[in-house]
Amino acid sequence: MRSLQRTLALRYGFTMLVALVTVALWAFLGVQRTLARQLDLALDDGADLMVDVVAKGEGLAQHAGARDLSVFLDEVNRLVVIRDSGGRVLDYNMPLANILPLDSAAFQTALHGGHAWATNDFAGRRIRSAYVAGPPRARGGAAPPAVVQVAASLRPLQTASDSLLLRLVLTALIGTLLTTAGAGWLARSSLEPVGEIAAQAR
Repeated sequence: MRSLQRTLALRYGFTMLVALVTVALWAFLGVQRTLARQLDLALDDGADLMVDVVAKGEGLAQHAGARDLSVFLDEVNRLVVIRDSGGRVLDYNMPLANILPLDSAAFQTALHGGHAWATNDFAGRRIRSAYVAGPPRARGGAAPPAVVQVAASLRPLQTASDSLLLRLVLTALIGTLLTTAGAGWLARSSLEPVGEIAAQAR
């Protein structure tokens, strides 16, 4: 009888584990996709703001804080570069941004008036960049900057994803343990009458 109780509890617990892991995985992927999309939108909005700044003839504000890339990305997490039609850097918000990698496909998309995003390796970490066309040429004016690139480290996004995944895994494990314990109690309660009948029959 105990063997049957244990089997029922374990099977119910395993079924709950599969269900919880499936739900957790679905939730994790959904949240991760949402966070990535929000980062893309934030970078795109930042690039559009920089286009407005450039259109007014103003230079980029130089970041006055730490010049260490790791510290800067963790504190501010925005690198801004203004490029000409050949991809050369015209202006930036800090010296380290001057060496940001250029994604040719995304740059060409922005050069033709579109919005594009790209993920590249930079200084030992993954970064995400938004590329937006620069301001239009004023009538009779000189050629304006062609593309604005705004980049951010993906480390904060990865940190948030890792934290979420850990919480979901712990939730699934705790839920499985509680479910297995509850299933064991339920199986024991349900099989007690059967045990009594078997005892009387013996």
